[in-house]
Amino acid sequence: MGFARRRLAELLVGGAGCLGAAWVALALRAAWSAALLQAEGAKLAEGRFGRSVALPSDAPRLLHAAAEFGPLLAALLLFAASVGLARRLPAAGAIVASAIAFWTAVPICAELLLLGWSRHGALGLLMRSVGIPLGGAAARQAVAAVAVLGLLAALRWAWRGVGRSALTGVAAPAFVSCFVFASSVTGLPARGGSALDAYPWLLAVAAATAVSFPPAGWRTVRMRRPGMIAMACAAAAALWLPVPRQSGPPPAGSVERASGRWRVHFEAGRFTEARMRGWLVAADRRLDGYRSRLGLSAASGPVPLRVVASERSLDRQRPGFRPGGQPETADGSAVVALMGGRDGLPEDPRLEVLAAMRQEWGRPASSAMALAIARYAMGEYRGASLADAAVRVACEERRYEEADVFGAAGGYLSPLVRDIVGGAWVEECVRRRGSAVLPVLYGQDLGASTALCAGCVPGCRPADAPARRADRLPAYLKGISFSHEGRGAEGYGSAAAEGALRDIARAGANAVALVPYAFTAAPQEAAIRFRTLETDARVMRAAGHARDSGLLVMLKPHLWAGRRFHGSIEFRDESRFLQWFGDYRRWMLHYARLAESAGFDLLSLGNELAGLTGRERSWRSLIAEVRRVYRGPLTYSAHWDRELANLSFWDALDYIGVNFYFPIAARGEPPRPGSPAIRRAARVIESVSERFGKPVLFTEVGFPALATAASRPWEENGSPLDARLQAQCYEVWFDQFAKLPHVRGMFWWKWPSHGRGSPFDPSHRPLGKPAAEVLSTWFSRLPGGSAALSRSIPSRGG
Repeated sequence: MGFARRRLAELLVGGAGCLGAAWVALALRAAWSAALLQAEGAKLAEGRFGRSVALPSDAPRLLHAAAEFGPLLAALLLFAASVGLARRLPAAGAIVASAIAFWTAVPICAELLLLGWSRHGALGLLMRSVGIPLGGAAARQAVAAVAVLGLLAALRWAWRGVGRSALTGVAAPAFVSCFVFASSVTGLPARGGSALDAYPWLLAVAAATAVSFPPAGWRTVRMRRPGMIAMACAAAAALWLPVPRQSGPPPAGSVERASGRWRVHFEAGRFTEARMRGWLVAADRRLDGYRSRLGLSAASGPVPLRVVASERSLDRQRPGFRPGGQPETADGSAVVALMGGRDGLPEDPRLEVLAAMRQEWGRPASSAMALAIARYAMGEYRGASLADAAVRVACEERRYEEADVFGAAGGYLSPLVRDIVGGAWVEECVRRRGSAVLPVLYGQDLGASTALCAGCVPGCRPADAPARRADRLPAYLKGISFSHEGRGAEGYGSAAAEGALRDIARAGANAVALVPYAFTAAPQEAAIRFRTLETDARVMRAAGHARDSGLLVMLKPHLWAGRRFHGSIEFRDESRFLQWFGDYRRWMLHYARLAESAGFDLLSLGNELAGLTGRERSWRSLIAEVRRVYRGPLTYSAHWDRELANLSFWDALDYIGVNFYFPIAARGEPPRPGSPAIRRAARVIESVSERFGKPVLFTEVGFPALATAASRPWEENGSPLDARLQAQCYEVWFDQFAKLPHVRGMFWWKWPSHGRGSPFDPSHRPLGKPAAEVLSTWFSRLPGGSAALSRSIPSRGG
């Protein structure tokens, strides 16, 4: 019995020490963040692994170093100190110190894993910053494995000093870690509703229980004094010290405003009184028209609606929402609309109609049919009648069947086409069967609804094709590739992205490229996955913000193939290629329609698909189809090495587009004007331009802040950090390529939507590094002027 009581007490002491160590780690992390947040322009930002402090690009280098490396260095120091104390303290204190060592070893091991298996993380960045190359994957993994074994050996050495309590010194941290992880998953009840807040209370329970089981060893001075002191400190922490947390702003409340027709909850603090009242007045008029067209009565009272001002607030209101799904709040209490329009409309104006239909007819049986009825209620599409818009779709692409339009056939169809043709189908169904069919369509199964009007999809009526839009690009494009970053809170269309676009314009640019992605596992899978973080709504909003800043917009869709380079995708089986290219065609026609309806200035038909562009007939057919939909200038973004000189259909496009990642210096040499590498690159570019008689656009150009920037500019590898070399590459490239007579401009890779950078960032981003100054200086020297245009992006409302 005495042995069991002793081990139980040791286990509880270890648990108390582990919880105390976790609390200390949280406190230090929060204190570190709080100190960094005192810097001007610093803020909490959402990242892949939670919230972290984001510093402005122009913050002092020392502050950036503290943000990048401070937590790692603090963990290393605390680990070394706790291991040393575990060897010197009596038994109870040694258990607590070993628990602290365990907890500080966890983030160090995580950094080692990042170093070994992804080449990222603070440890890898620290090594590159001091000039240590990371080497190949095998070498990194060997170093990481040896370092992890070293940490475990140090922990074992510390636990050996605990003597007979070594087992519980190991078991207690592991046990409590599992318990804490489980509590964070299951939502353990705690103060403030956070599982982290339970640490002090668990600590107090463990301490009190340990004190209530005093084995014989505790009666000796060796165990009693340090043990009681540790328990007293734990109890004090439990009673008086709250767990600090990196919490974001609380969920916004709402402000209710009502009219005779609407009862709207606007997101608090995001709308002026004038804007709310103005929206209600205009929405009243719109609702009268919708109700009249649908045959809805006003007897049920004002229509409830929630209106928010950001994607983040939208996700809070309806978590997991996807376009085409139910647009209600999580509890189904109201439709939620994102007020993203500069024209006083919700980002998707159909939501107003959905709210009215939901109030009178209840929840729809089919979201696809409900959206089509909502478009019918609006009566037109971007200024054209629904019938004319659907006829144009049929002429530009083909006549789609009801199963295609409403998703019953499976496969991908542009949501823009679904919206247009679905609304026209409902209009034709009403013409044939009367308006009494509308609640039937809304409330019954999709198959039964489409059977009520088989063949109601409009077909093509021969007519004159719309004239091709003139090339309205300026004489020279000084562009930036603008990338969607983060989990959406700072991505395309956000307030952060709007500010970043203003910064791009202030840097002297006159154009940006928006880069939405789709995913493919080809050639193993002959398909494209169309779900993307860069949604159409976000792309449209970002384009509007760019135009507001005086920037032209190129739409440049990319494919992401995971670890495989998308340029190496090839199909030996012709049928599998045609199946895959059918998906690619639908994907590109969607973006062509988006680019045309939004008035984008330039469209790229693809990006570095060297293994596929040898199939000339398929690509020429796609170019012809895209030209029927999008009437602006077209290009293709060719791979610099494998594709540019071999592409055979440049004559069908308006610009020769090339992603410039040619080496501009030999390995180990600095870049210099007129080098053999530069002359070789210039000859290839000039020969292609002269052969096809087309101007050249550098659809991408960039250099990482690495020691290999000049010799391997396409690669963000494990070589040492060298921001000065990046700036030299910028300078030499501008001097040698920007003013060539056949060159029409460039888009630098890349500028993140959150608008932040760091002098310790080894990537292609110029922000926070000397390259940003070079970029701004050369933009001021080059022709092209401002991209401010008299026209704006067309309204989304129609």
